[in-house]
Amino acid sequence: MLVFSCLVMSVAGIITSISTNIWIYSFLSGFGRVTIGTCPLVLSTELVGNQWRGQVGIIGFVCFTIGFLSLPIIVVLNKESSWRVLYLWTCLPTILYLINFGTFFGL
Repeated sequence: MLVFSCLVMSVAGIITSISTNIWIYSFLSGFGRVTIGTCPLVLSTELVGNQWRGQVGIIGFVCFTIGFLSLPIIVVLNKESSWRVLYLWTCLPTILYLINFGTFFGL
């Protein structure tokens, strides 16, 4: 589900950059984003024992915070661009993740 959600978010980013319909963005982004928040937390905490479950869960939220705080840096670097270009820049890590995942598993 995590890989599928990343794929949906990548496609939503590309479609959003060329589409003028807000409903396409809302549907695709909402559909893909629903599992991106919960799947990594569940998958990472299932891999460790009860002793480390709390620490691993907190690390996930720290990574989320670092990613969220990177948005102002992206905006400053692209301050002359439109919001669509900024959205594509935020989709780039997802696309790189999918390419890395595909080459790792031979897809």
